[in-house]
Amino acid sequence: VRLQRGDKPLFGKSYYLDIKNYGLSYQLETKIKDLGG
Repeated sequence: VRLQRGDKPLFGKSYYLDIKNYGLSYQLETKIKDLGG
């Protein structure tokens, strides 16, 4: 995937936030499982 500068300036940020949110949700899921949820 090639990103052109100025093509979609918000694409990279939203993609990064999706990864970040996925990581947070994964950590929350593992914590809940550890607590016996």
